Amino acid sequence: MKTNFSKFLIALIVTAGIVSCGSDNESGANVVSGASPITNVPTFTTGTCESASSYDDFYNRVNNFQFIKESTEYQTYYFSEQELDEDDCRFLGINCGTTYKWKTIRQFQRSSIRDQDSVSHEAGSTKESVRNYLMGILNQKVQSRGAGSYYEVLHANGDIFGVDLCKPIGANPVFRWSEQTKERYFYQGSSSGSFGSSSYGQFTY
Repeated sequence: MKTNFSKFLIALIVTAGIVSCGSDNESGANVVSGASPITNVPTFTTGTCESASSYDDFYNRVNNFQFIKESTEYQTYYFSEQELDEDDCRFLGINCGTTYKWKTIRQFQRSSIRDQDSVSHEAGSTKESVRNYLMGILNQKVQSRGAGSYYEVLHANGDIFGVDLCKPIGANPVFRWSEQTKERYFYQGSSSGSFGSSSYGQFTY
């Protein structure tokens, strides 16, 4: 896994530079097991974007639904899915090596409703199901990298997931790289006019 992961990182560094500006998602929500259900579903949100002081604090915030609240009653989130395309470089008929570039293969959407336990998401139709999906990812962490409101997690299966507390829970995870398919998706923006961070998917391990 380390060898494949290293190859991906080299390609990712070379092709980094996501510029953030949909409805079923085939991102494979079944690759992780969810957390245990909770009996008292909380408000799901906080009024402002809050940073975590450490990864453990971040983990607890995800577990306790401490994501920023939707800015509108019904909010839609837009994602772009890409694959890593191999291209043989040729100059004046001479092979100058192999290069890699990201090619967009589709776009998809998620959505959520403010102050209600309702989402349109590959993990399920409730915010609790999304929370359980995210906790399943965090509970199978091999490594993590990040700070404040955003962390990326290297999952035991080789995938990388990005989770952002400053995006509503229905938008998360905001980034995923699939080790099996060599594809990634990332958050681009929402119906409220907000745009994603250009740092998604640019951490190294």
